[in-house]
Amino acid sequence: MIAQGWRAVIFFHRFEQFAFDQHEAPSAAAAWNSAVSSGLARMVEPRLRMDLGYFYSEFVGVHDNYDRYNQFTEREVLPRMISGPDAFYGPDGHLLPVFRVHMDLQKEFAMDLRRLSGLARDLRTRLEAIQSLK
Repeated sequence: MIAQGWRAVIFFHRFEQFAFDQHEAPSAAAAWNSAVSSGLARMVEPRLRMDLGYFYSEFVGVHDNYDRYNQFTEREVLPRMISGPDAFYGPDGHLLPVFRVHMDLQKEFAMDLRRLSGLARDLRTRLEAIQSLK
């Protein structure tokens, strides 16, 4: 509950400019899977190969989590915004549990993005170092 009985509509993330195409994550993973199945990935040092595989696995997982989060936002949050802040709170004045969980998932998603960005930066640096040796 906000101070003195004031209530606010819950905050949510929507990445319209950065919207995931439903095929983007699977195609990135498919590219990696093709490199593995063709034997091309064997040309990469084992530790880097393992880290690349982990990154693509996490990329798909984060994409799937965002997709579920976004579906809930579109199905439950956006329609309630028409009714105003009271639609998100129970009679006791506290945020309804389903929206508390939604906000917790939002925090997890933000942490996942930060972690994935760090992994991507590290992998890029390592791959560029290999490329510069050639």
